Amino acid sequence: MDRLSPSSAPNSSLTGAFGATTATSNLRPAGNRPAGAGLSSPQVQSLLHRPEWLLGTPLLPSRHASMLPGELPLIISVGGGKGGVGKSLLSANLAAKFVRTGLKVVCFDLDFGGPNLHTYFGVDSRGMTLTDVVVTGQKRFEDVVLQTPLQGCTLIPGARSEAWGREGSVDPAAMGQIYDAVLGARSRFGADVVILDLGAGTQFHTIDMFLMAHLGIVTALPEPTSIENAYMFLKTALWRLMDHVGARSRKLRSPQLIKAALNASDSQGFQSRGYAERIRGLSNQDPEFIRYLFASLAGRRAGIVINQARNQQDANVGGSMELIANRYFGFQSQFLGYLNFDDVAWKSLRNRRLLAIDFPQAILSHRLNDIASRALNLFGI
Repeated sequence: MDRLSPSSAPNSSLTGAFGATTATSNLRPAGNRPAGAGLSSPQVQSLLHRPEWLLGTPLLPSRHASMLPGELPLIISVGGGKGGVGKSLLSANLAAKFVRTGLKVVCFDLDFGGPNLHTYFGVDSRGMTLTDVVVTGQKRFEDVVLQTPLQGCTLIPGARSEAWGREGSVDPAAMGQIYDAVLGARSRFGADVVILDLGAGTQFHTIDMFLMAHLGIVTALPEPTSIENAYMFLKTALWRLMDHVGARSRKLRSPQLIKAALNASDSQGFQSRGYAERIRGLSNQDPEFIRYLFASLAGRRAGIVINQARNQQDANVGGSMELIANRYFGFQSQFLGYLNFDDVAWKSLRNRRLLAIDFPQAILSHRLNDIASRALNLFGI
């Protein structure tokens, strides 16, 4: 299976597994970028429309369930399992870096426990949030979009979890509306890139939004509890990915059988062998499902970012996590870079200004430049 190579063509044998097609679209070009590097480029759109990517996305109540827009935005989610690891810091400042390249960005604050992305941008949510759109139905997405201080970057503010129903649960119909808005962001918001700032934890709605991205970034601190939470996040993502592949390939029993076999091998002391290796070893039980599963893993990228690194040893944690995400969990992962510990991070937040704007010459700002460039390079942008 080709690893997100610009020359890779969609696998026609997989299309029948989930029946998605692409609608034609007459969208105007967005942004002034170098020739051939824009989101409208056929090579880039081919990557973003890969059937292998769609195979692992959640099957939600959605008008895009069977037909994708003709042009998709690049979807980037930022998660990590543990709170306080710098997800919102990274989300907001990646947006700033992307805008500087001529890309248009819309950010969704999907932290349902404590949304605060608007604070990093220094804007007031005006009391209108996602809740008014997908829970009460009183507003449209276009009504709650906020302009940030960055020309070409908008924000859709989040709302606390009590507005969404019982704790830890988000109605699938509400998630379907968000899913549609994200996929349709090129025409709906004029966005080239969508950034999903996820909350802490491994609730299904958080993992589902991580998996619907073309690039899911796992953010961690170089400390044992944060790294352990990041690995649990990746394991939960792998488990949930099996559910999505099973639903889209109409093999609903297969995920449960594979998970049961993996759990049994865990109890027998086989943890030293990665899940990816053990899943391959189960190919004789359900070869078609496992082929679909590894195709879906190859159809998306996982990025690793280490925050608050104080020395080279801390920075090296990212390379180790990349290796484990690849070999143990089977994700096509890449260490995108690290952010050094620097007081300018909290100073810019206290000032309610983006770090990239407040301290453009700081080393931390240059590190963010590197991460943004590597993320775009994964998709030939």
